[in-house]
Amino acid sequence: MPPKKGEKKGKKEKKTVAAPEYVPEKKLNENDKKFYTMQIQLLEKQYEKYQQRCTELKGRQQVELDQVKTLEQDFEMLKYAKKQVELKEEEIADLKDRLVGLGQAKELEKDILQKQLNDLKNEIHDLRERYEAENSELRNQVADLEIFRAKQDSYLARRQQQQDTLKFRQEDHVRKLESIKNKDQTDRDRDLIAEKYELGLHEQLELGCIEPDF
Repeated sequence: MPPKKGEKKGKKEKKTVAAPEYVPEKKLNENDKKFYTMQIQLLEKQYEKYQQRCTELKGRQQVELDQVKTLEQDFEMLKYAKKQVELKEEEIADLKDRLVGLGQAKELEKDILQKQLNDLKNEIHDLRERYEAENSELRNQVADLEIFRAKQDSYLARRQQQQDTLKFRQEDHVRKLESIKNKDQTDRDRDLIAEKYELGLHEQLELGCIEPDF
C-alpha cells in the first residue's frame, strides 16, 4: 500500500560493510524492470489524462475534486513505485559494496594462505637439507666405524696369531729344554756307565798283571 499524502519517509541509511560475509546478490530481472517501467509509463499517462479531464471538467467541481484525489493517489503510487526502485537500486549498490568487500577479504585470505604455503615450503626445504646433511654425516661415521671395525678385527687377528705363535714358541722352547735336559741326563748316564766300565776294565787289568806270591 503506498504511503499517505504528506507523510515523509526518511531515506534508508546506507549500511557500512562491517565484516565481509557471503550474501547472495539480488538483482532485478528484466521482467521486474519492464514491470516497473510499464507501471511508471502507465501512471504517467493516467496522470496526463486526468490533467486533461480536469481542464475539460472545470465546471464540475465535485467531479474535479474526485478526479484530483484520484490523480493524487495515482501520483503517490507513482512516487511509491519510484521510491521502491530507488530502494532496490540502493540495495543493489549495497550488495555490490559487500561483494567488493568480500572479494578483497578473499584476496587478503589468499595472500595470507600463499605466504603460509611459501613459508611451509621453505621450512620443508630447510628440514630436508638439514636431514640430508645429517644423513651424509651419519653415513660417513658409519663408514669410518666400519673401517675402524675392520682394522680392529685385523689387529685382533694379528694379535691372536702373535699370541698363538708366542705360545707355540714357548711350548717348543719348553720341549727343547726338556729334550736338552733329557739328552744331557742321558749323556751323563752314558758317560757314567762308560766311566764305570773303563774303571772296571782298568781294575781287571791291574788285577791280571799282579801275580800272587805263594
